[in-house]
Amino acid sequence: MNCTKNLILLSDFHDGLLNGKETARVRTHLTICASCREISHDLELIIAAAAELRDEGSVTCPNENVSWQRFASVALKGAEAAGGQQWLRR
Repeated sequence: MNCTKNLILLSDFHDGLLNGKETARVRTHLTICASCREISHDLELIIAAAAELRDEGSVTCPNENVSWQRFASVALKGAEAAGGQQWLRR
């Protein structure tokens, strides 16, 4: 397996979505390719950090509707200050 193919499969490998043959091919490649092994390790760290943040529970996602209302309010004020809705044409 070449590095390009390995990198394409790496995310699915870490998620356990590959079949047995593909999993074995990725594992074999990782044993012989230091560069892909480093990338795989970095991906493991990212996955672990994301899981930790997700599990904290104290973090709340912003309300999308409120965010869009705030954006619209600021954008309209900016448009009025610019003399109309010319900002939309940029």
